[in-house]
Amino acid sequence: MDTPYADTTLPSHVHDDAEAFVHLLVEHGACSESDARAVLAGGGRPWNHLGRVLIQRGALTFTDVSYILEEQDREPGSRFGDLAVGLGFCSRAEVDEALRQQSDSGEHFLDAIARHPAVDRDRLVGALVAWSKRLGSALERELREKRAA
Repeated sequence: MDTPYADTTLPSHVHDDAEAFVHLLVEHGACSESDARAVLAGGGRPWNHLGRVLIQRGALTFTDVSYILEEQDREPGSRFGDLAVGLGFCSRAEVDEALRQQSDSGEHFLDAIARHPAVDRDRLVGALVAWSKRLGSALERELREKRAA
């Protein structure tokens, strides 16, 4: 690995999101496997992308999410929900309700792992970059499959 931000390919046996994230944390040297598993066992919930929540709630389609993510790429620092509303894909009330749904599901795993004393925060950033690339690839794959169906 050249830098802590290098892309990481997951082993073929890793299918579960929690397992995948634990693998990335360890691979990037952010923490030990036992520390990551301890946080997971403590009830930290996995990350659920706002776009996915809005799709599940019927406020957006896969095509909408794809377009919003492309715009977000062109506008660094922009927030997904703000773009969704600004582009007219959904209402502020729909975004706010989806955000409430995210926060009501308990402490986020990333909050718990970032607070853990054994976590190297710089390396955590590298793992998060790899994780976001993985999520983007998964969303693109879902979009392609949806279009092909």
